[in-house]
Amino acid sequence: MNNIETVDLVCSTYQSADSDRERPTVVLLHAFPFDARLWHSVALQLAMHGWEVIVPNLRGCGASPAGDDAASMELLAADVWACLDTRKVSKPIIIGISLGGYVVMEMLRQRPESVRAIGLVDTKATADNEAGRAQRIEVAQSMRESGDVKSFAKAMLPRLIASEHANDDSAVARTVSAWMQEAHPLTIAWLQEAMANRPDSVDTLTRFKGDALLVRGRQDLVCTTDDYDLMFQALKNREYTEVYEAGHLPPIEDPGMTSLILVEWLKKVAVAEDKP
Repeated sequence: MNNIETVDLVCSTYQSADSDRERPTVVLLHAFPFDARLWHSVALQLAMHGWEVIVPNLRGCGASPAGDDAASMELLAADVWACLDTRKVSKPIIIGISLGGYVVMEMLRQRPESVRAIGLVDTKATADNEAGRAQRIEVAQSMRESGDVKSFAKAMLPRLIASEHANDDSAVARTVSAWMQEAHPLTIAWLQEAMANRPDSVDTLTRFKGDALLVRGRQDLVCTTDDYDLMFQALKNREYTEVYEAGHLPPIEDPGMTSLILVEWLKKVAVAEDKP
């Protein structure tokens, strides 16, 4: 992490009058190519159950600045750590979906002693294979040359949401499509390059001794059950559950069930934290 120039991320903070300041802060990291809005409904529910929740917009997403540095997962994780350090957050519970999951694993690699627990939602611990890496680089080049975000969003949509949400008239499809089209083409390119170059994180998970939650949308076409079997085997104190009526984006496809799953798991983490 030498000579890394972090950017000041724009974050949403959720807390209620009943928020328990003794509990660890929950950090929610969004998927590609979205922003903090992806977690909004879930974050509200967690706050109502007494958790302080911070939802950063990752570099280049939402109102967060993009910076001028070469793309890397290391930078994305360092940005979030800088954000949490500024707010004097110690030992957070960090939950990430898709790209956010990659950032969680990089944060764990950088400062494993600073993480209380992790949640990995529709993500994978392995690096891209050669074909996957080449496809990401191709998309990045296309975004830099054409900037055609509308076509990109149209191609992505069927892979991201469950079949029952894929109808153009569904609220989920309209929302997901609109959010993707708001992404800046250079941000899409930068994040694709960062994901293409990300390292394998299986060993990082193997070394982690804290609590871990694995969540997968049952209809996810991006992250397979094999990806989850690998993470389940690597982690020690882990739980696995599925969101039945969701694809790759449970927080927007079924925020109620996603919230319930996280609240129940967080209760267990809190109980474990209180034990001498």
